[in-house]
Amino acid sequence: MDDDYFERQRQENLRRNADLFASLGIKRASSVLGSSTESSRSASPVAKKAAAAAAAKAKAKAKAKPRATKTASPATAKRKRGASDDAETSAPASAEATPRRTSLRIRGLDPSGKEAEKALAEQEEAAAKVVEAKQQRRSARILSLEDALREDRDGNAGRAAELMKGLASVGSIVDDDEEEEARKDASGELAAHFGKLATRHSAAVRVVPSRIYSMEFAPTDDKMLLCAGDKEGTLALWDLTEHYNDAVDAARGGESSKAPAKSIRSGDGHEDEDGDMDEAMVASDKLFSFTPHTEGLSQVMFAPGRADRLFSASYDGTLRILDMATQTFSNALILPSASRTTVQSMDMAAGESHLWFSTSDGGVGVVDLRAPFASAPSDSNTARCDYQAAWTPSLLDKKIGCISVNPATPTRLLVSSNDTTMRIFDSRWSFGARSLAPTKGATALADIGDALTEMAWGKHGYSCTAAYWQPRTGTGIISTCYDNYVRVWNEIPDLTAAVDAKRKSRDLSASKGEGTDDGDDVELPEPSHKISHNNKTGKWVTTLKAKWHPTLTNCALIGNMNRNVNVIDTARGRIVATLDDDSMTAVPAVVAVHPSARRPNIVVSGNASGKCHVWVPAGERE
Repeated sequence: MDDDYFERQRQENLRRNADLFASLGIKRASSVLGSSTESSRSASPVAKKAAAAAAAKAKAKAKAKPRATKTASPATAKRKRGASDDAETSAPASAEATPRRTSLRIRGLDPSGKEAEKALAEQEEAAAKVVEAKQQRRSARILSLEDALREDRDGNAGRAAELMKGLASVGSIVDDDEEEEARKDASGELAAHFGKLATRHSAAVRVVPSRIYSMEFAPTDDKMLLCAGDKEGTLALWDLTEHYNDAVDAARGGESSKAPAKSIRSGDGHEDEDGDMDEAMVASDKLFSFTPHTEGLSQVMFAPGRADRLFSASYDGTLRILDMATQTFSNALILPSASRTTVQSMDMAAGESHLWFSTSDGGVGVVDLRAPFASAPSDSNTARCDYQAAWTPSLLDKKIGCISVNPATPTRLLVSSNDTTMRIFDSRWSFGARSLAPTKGATALADIGDALTEMAWGKHGYSCTAAYWQPRTGTGIISTCYDNYVRVWNEIPDLTAAVDAKRKSRDLSASKGEGTDDGDDVELPEPSHKISHNNKTGKWVTTLKAKWHPTLTNCALIGNMNRNVNVIDTARGRIVATLDDDSMTAVPAVVAVHPSARRPNIVVSGNASGKCHVWVPAGERE
């Protein structure tokens, strides 16, 4: 057998195949594929062999039977659905809200001609309209319920107005001897007290669309109204009165405390990314959502002892007041938009009219709510306030994330800052003959930086995210820090004499034309207790803040990165109870407690999905 035998056989096979294809009317592959066939002919034998093996492997894989898949757990199925089904159902809504940019070539337009310029101009015009609408809402002096409602369906504005009228007429919380005795008993047995609470539902309830930043209850015995603010600027009012009564009635009748309330669904009934289910829980006439601000709400707060005025602070640099009697949102303060200064925190003492606030650039200010006046319109570089007000833009070098007014001595301010300290200031020289605002109609606020005298400071390991006076006595302080400690000062020394001497020395030096050296500041003593607690929330969880219980003297609550709520005994400096439930699949970073001790406590925790867990008494109501 010669060397050309196999080549002759190959050529004979090619001839026979060509004759067969010709009789069947099939064209040669080279006439269809062109140069690709020529390149394949010029390929080496090794490349041809590898290509043939790959083709055979792909063909065998296609014919192989599909493998049996493991049945997905509900959580796994939820996550898969969230990436497919939920995306399909939610895509039209998001596309309608924010049109997606598409390529001009895909749309059949010439990207280098007049059509491209026209499309770009349309996009810029749409973006400018969005910015203009936000600026108009930010600077609006008054917003009605209809203007502020997130969505007015089925007459929500009318029902919200009825709810607010009821709040305007209800009485405030009144202490009595029986309540004080109950408070003392609860303070002595915190573990037993919080052990009587149980979640009302088998899953969390969506209250706002986005991450919850702040929550607070209305200070009244007659209503169980929760207010929540989120990252998108939504303010929600949730009436829990009937919900709480249903839970107590169920406990008294021996029914399960997790029995769902009779109401409509708050969502679509599907699980979401954190594993929670929107239960059939919130009735349409019990939850109302408003958008009085253009950015996230850093804090919501009722006037102490008054349920008819709700204050909201926002990252858009504004302070608004919701008046329950008139059902309107009024703009109390607008900081300069050009500086991008945000309002971080606010506080005021009971019976006082001075609303103090802190800002992201280390500033502190005060609004006197007794003296409204119409100021001139503001521009991007100046502030506007419809009340007498004063502000120092840079009291400290870094952000002041929290400000707290002493309830017993309202002229003492406690601030916590990213400069790793918390500081106590005396504001007695901010009032009196000194005017809080310039002439009527001016836009610039008076500066009160030199009127605030620093009394003492306390050093922390990292940024001090929050610090609060004890709300009943004003003698204690609790602080939260990124160094993973919660610090408690049960007693603060009297600093009045030292501050008075310091102020007199400053005034004397100023009158002589000398420097105004304040001297050495007083450093606070070591805290009574340092409680180890993971406070490093990261980017996607609201900052944890330990807050005093509003009625129990030696008690504080804080969310936990382990997805529960810790109860701290501040007298002993340790965690004595934990509010936990299997349905808590996200970190309950924000915690609110109802301020009334006439009835068993109700606690609400909120997470980054805008959902809440409601803790109610599992036993019979007194």
